[in-house]
Amino acid sequence: MKNVPIICTIICVIFVIISSGAAARSVADSSHLAHYEAAYAHYLQGNYRDAIKEYTHAIRLKPDFATAFNNRGNAKYKLNDFDGALADYDKTIEIDSLYYKAYYNKGLTKNQITQYIDAIFDLNKAIDLKKNYSKAYYQRGYAKFYLDKYRDAIIDLDTCVLLTPSFYLAFYYRGLCKTRLGNYKNAIRDYSACINIASQYAPAYYERGFAKALMKDYKAAIKDFNLAVLYKADYAEAYLHRGIIYSKMNYLDHALRDFDKSMKLEPKNPKVYYNRGIVFFKKKKHKKAKADWEKCKKLGFSGGKILLKKYYGL
Repeated sequence: MKNVPIICTIICVIFVIISSGAAARSVADSSHLAHYEAAYAHYLQGNYRDAIKEYTHAIRLKPDFATAFNNRGNAKYKLNDFDGALADYDKTIEIDSLYYKAYYNKGLTKNQITQYIDAIFDLNKAIDLKKNYSKAYYQRGYAKFYLDKYRDAIIDLDTCVLLTPSFYLAFYYRGLCKTRLGNYKNAIRDYSACINIASQYAPAYYERGFAKALMKDYKAAIKDFNLAVLYKADYAEAYLHRGIIYSKMNYLDHALRDFDKSMKLEPKNPKVYYNRGIVFFKKKKHKKAKADWEKCKKLGFSGGKILLKKYYGL
């Protein structure tokens, strides 16, 4: 009986140790979630560096925390740390091979760094895991567009807008594909659909104007270029192409004003000098025409060289 107090003491000590260990694990378990929630709050506020620090704390406490790796990758993506983002997405997939968002994020990131073939591989996996993933279809269509696979891109973009009819960028890129294929009427319909959803999206007005210009509907094209520069005042390409249309319509002073605006925004674009030279030539300002075509030639556009030879024997 004398040993009873000693045994009881030992049991109590063991219980305390076990309880302390369990409590410590409980604190650690709750702590990683606290860091995760803090990170997410930072991310939503645009504080991406602070978000990365908190996600890293969460990962240290829970090394198999797949969502924290994925979200830390998203924060790195926002800071243009694309290699760091890809490493985190890979770790997410290593932990959870069915984490479809990580495959999507890899594809998105690879599109951003122009690794389009690799992007398609990752987006295929995302779509295999989540069939109705409209964003993944869009990104895959986007990658195919930049690989000049316009018809294949259209198939993916069709699926995207079927799943998400408000996805204006899918209409925009489908319009680009159709423009490249010479299907201008249907391209115009897609740009219009894009504009109906995003009424101030300047590139859609520009591309619709460009398609109309290719159909020689110059007045309608100018209206769209007007809207493009209304919503994006520094749209150098819109000024350039509006100037080209004015030149075709012999509104030469209007054309010169647009070329000058475009030139201020993109002083090393040889096509501006080429087209302004044409206007000067029409106005019989031959020294200025010759100077613009020489500048065009110097900037590497062969059109300047051709016109110098044709009109000045140079």
